Amino acid sequence: MEEFLNLLSRQVLHEQFKDNLIWSRNISGNYATKSFCHAVLMQNNVSSNVWKELWEGLAPHKVECFCWQLLKGRLAYWCCGFWNVKWVMHENPIICFQSWCELGSGLKNGKVWKMAFHAIDWSIWLSPNEMVFKGKMWNSEETFGLIKLRLAWWVKAKWPQLNLSVPDLIRDPRCGGMPGEAGMGGVLRTDKGSMLLIFSKSVGVTDSNAAELMALLEGFQIIAALIGQEQNISFESDSYNAATWVLNSQQVPWRLRSLVMKIERLKSKIGSWIVRKVPRSANTVADNLAKTGIRRQSDLMWVIGDDVVVDSTGDELAFLTRSVCC
Repeated sequence: MEEFLNLLSRQVLHEQFKDNLIWSRNISGNYATKSFCHAVLMQNNVSSNVWKELWEGLAPHKVECFCWQLLKGRLAYWCCGFWNVKWVMHENPIICFQSWCELGSGLKNGKVWKMAFHAIDWSIWLSPNEMVFKGKMWNSEETFGLIKLRLAWWVKAKWPQLNLSVPDLIRDPRCGGMPGEAGMGGVLRTDKGSMLLIFSKSVGVTDSNAAELMALLEGFQIIAALIGQEQNISFESDSYNAATWVLNSQQVPWRLRSLVMKIERLKSKIGSWIVRKVPRSANTVADNLAKTGIRRQSDLMWVIGDDVVVDSTGDELAFLTRSVCC
C-alpha cells in the first residue's frame, strides 16, 4: 500500500503546480458552506426564494448559518433551561422570515431591512451567553443599541465608499469580471506596423480573465504553428492579470491553470518571446476584432498575402491580442 501511495505521489499534471484538493463550486477553490447550499438548492429546483434571500450575503457568514439553523428549527436551545433562560420564537420561523422580507421589498432600503432580521436574531441569541458566562444583566436598551451597531457595521461592509477615477468608470462597462458572451481577436504585425495576420472568433460564455488568457493562448498557437523559433515575438495584451500569469504561472488562479499549462507547453516551440502590458488605446484593431467575434458564427483567420513572410533580419514581430465580454 505504501509503495502504491508513493507511486501516486510522483505523478503530477504539471511540475510547476502542486496537486491539491479543489472545491470547484467556489471561485477561490476553498470549500464554503454557502456555495454548497447554493449547489444543493439548484439541484433540488426549490421553488421558494426563502433560502436564496437567506444566503444573499447581507450578513457575516456565521450569522447566515445561524439564521439557517433557526429557520430549520435546529438551534441548540434545549440547555437554556439550565440557567432559567428561555428562547422564544415564532411557531413557524420560515413564515416569520418571509413576512419580514416581503415587508422590506417595498422599502427604499429593502436590503438594510433584510439585514436587520439577521442582526436582531444574532444579538438576542448572544445575550444569554453574556448573561450566563459573563454575569451581565439583561438590558433591552443595550441590546437594541448592539443591534443598530451591528447593522451599521454590516451596511458599511456591504457597500464601501469607493473613490473611482474617470478612467476606471469608462474602462470597459460591459466587462466587470462577470461571465458573459465573449469574443477575442488579434493582429500579428511587424515592428514597422505592417499587418501579417488577423484573427477573430467567439469563445462562448466566460469571464474577462479567462477570455484574455484564451486570446493569448490563440496567439501562442498561431506563432508555434506558422513561425516557430525563427523570429523574436512580442505578445501584447491590455490585461495586466493575463500578462502576469503568462510570465509567472505560479500566480494563476486554480480555475485558469489549464489555459496557462497549454501556454507553458507552447513556449518551448517558440524562439525568443516576451509578454507586454499595453494601454487599451494601443490595441484598437484587436479590440474591434474581439467585438465582432462575440456574435461570429464561424472563426476568422486571414493571412495577409499568400503566406506569413518571415525575413532573416531578426526584427521583432508584435502580436496584439484582445478579448471582450458583454
